[in-house]
Amino acid sequence: MNELKRSINKFQIVGTIDEINLKVDNNVVNKRNSQIKGAIIKCDFKNPSVTINVNGQIIGVNFYPTYKQVEKDGKIIDNPRYKALETIMNYEKGIRVLANCSLSENSYVDDKGNEPEFKSFPQLSAFQITSSNVSDDDTADGRISGVVKSIKDEVRNEEETGRIIVEFYYMITDGSGDIIATPINLIVESDLADDFKDMYPIGSNCILDVEIINRQVGGNKKKVEGHFGRRESKVVDGFTVEEFSCFGGDPTLEEENEYFVSVDDMKELLKERKVMIEAKISEKKSENKKPTSSGLGTRKSTVDTSTNIDNENPFA
Repeated sequence: MNELKRSINKFQIVGTIDEINLKVDNNVVNKRNSQIKGAIIKCDFKNPSVTINVNGQIIGVNFYPTYKQVEKDGKIIDNPRYKALETIMNYEKGIRVLANCSLSENSYVDDKGNEPEFKSFPQLSAFQITSSNVSDDDTADGRISGVVKSIKDEVRNEEETGRIIVEFYYMITDGSGDIIATPINLIVESDLADDFKDMYPIGSNCILDVEIINRQVGGNKKKVEGHFGRRESKVVDGFTVEEFSCFGGDPTLEEENEYFVSVDDMKELLKERKVMIEAKISEKKSENKKPTSSGLGTRKSTVDTSTNIDNENPFA
C-alpha cells in the first residue's frame, strides 16, 4: 500500500457536565511495565467516562485508563495527563466544559446467539476537557475525512424517509501504529440528500462536517440518562437513537491530497479488516470450547485432606 495517514478526525463537545464516571484505583498495574501502578479508570465500564449535556442531549466521551506514571526514554516519569484527569474528576455537575475528542471504534464479539457475531459502534475518545474560555454556545460538531463506501435510502416502517445512510470509512491507527479502516454510518437529511449524492458518489474521498444528535423515535421525548455504546436506549415511550448527521463538507479530495486513499489501498484495508474480524470470532469460539475446571458447586468441605491415613494411593 501507499503511505497512508490518519484521517482528519476532530470533534468538539461544548456543554455542561452531567456525570463523572471516573475513580482512582491504586491497585491497577500497567501490563507493559509492572513497575507502573495506579490509574484513573471508569467506575462503571459500560458507561462513558464523562457525560456532557448539550442543549438537553446527553453526549458521552471516554478516556482510556490513565496511569500515574509513564515510561519515556527508558525512564519512569509522572504523567501530566493523570493530573489533568484528577482536575476533571473534581468538576461539579453543571459546570461548562469543552471536550476535544476524536472518533474511534468500540468493538466486541457477541456470543449470546447461536453463532458469535462481531459488533462495533462509534465512540468519542477524549484527549482533553477544559472549563477555561468555554463558548456560551452548546455544540457537538466534528470534521472527519475518509471514503464513501456506499449510499442507501433510509427505510422506516417499509417507507422511504427521504434521508440517506452513508457507509463511511475513516483511517485510524492501531496499537502498533498501523493504519486501519474504520466504518461509521452517517445520516444525511432529506434536504441535502440529493446534493450529497451528486457531490460525493461512491468511492469519493472527502472531508465532512458532522453533528452528533440524539433523535427520539416514537412516544414523547423524555430526559434519558446517557449510556454510551448503546445505539438504542429504550424508554417507556419510544426510544432514543444517537446519530452522526452530516450537514456539510468540502469538495472531493484529489489524488495528490495527503489524506487521499486510493481504490487499491481501500480494498487492501477492507481485506485486512475482514481478516481481523474473522480472527476475533475464531478466538471467541476457541474460548467457548475451553473446558472449565471450577469444580461442582460453590461450598467446600472443611475435612482435612492433607494426610492419607495409609499413606498410599488406594487406586494405584
